Amino acid sequence: MMKNLFWIMFMLFGVVVTVASCKKDKTTTTDTCVTFSDSRDSQSYTTVKIGSQCWMAKNLNYAVASTSWCYNNTTSNCTNYGRIYSWTAASSACPSGWRLPSDADWKTLEIALGMTQADADADGSYRGTDQGTKLKVNGSSGFNALLAGLRDPSGNYNDLSSVGYYWTSTVGNLSTLYYRRTVSSSEPTVYRGSMNLSNGFSVRCLQN
Repeated sequence: MMKNLFWIMFMLFGVVVTVASCKKDKTTTTDTCVTFSDSRDSQSYTTVKIGSQCWMAKNLNYAVASTSWCYNNTTSNCTNYGRIYSWTAASSACPSGWRLPSDADWKTLEIALGMTQADADADGSYRGTDQGTKLKVNGSSGFNALLAGLRDPSGNYNDLSSVGYYWTSTVGNLSTLYYRRTVSSSEPTVYRGSMNLSNGFSVRCLQN
């Protein structure tokens, strides 16, 4: 009888450990990606977990003096689309605990959404299948890529609501070029290529 009681207690204890372990894993997963409030200016950002990564689900809208802009210098465009940054500003604009994603970080995101490694590595072209559609507003990923347009080195603004350009932290084949991603309203795929750092693009921060 004592032997039977021992085995019953052992089996029950094993169940308790298993249940507690599952509960801990679930809590950890949920807590890694929550709404973030930027203490620098009190702006809030919803976040989304895609694969193993936690991304802001809005374009960054933190003002960096003289090297970040509202499209057409209109404040409401910053509110609706986030700010546009030179690469130098973008490289340090994300808040503590977050970073400007690298080219490799973007590849990880794209592969999590179904892109092949070969397509992810392709340069100077739109790649993949439907990853651009998944990334755009109302896409299945929850990333909600905003098509905020760009500011060219001459100070001209183009492509609002039709194209979103996003900086990465990775240098291209020349020291004055950095990799970007482009998501277009007319394309289901995602462009990967490098661009002069004097251009103004959007920033989407990734949690460290």
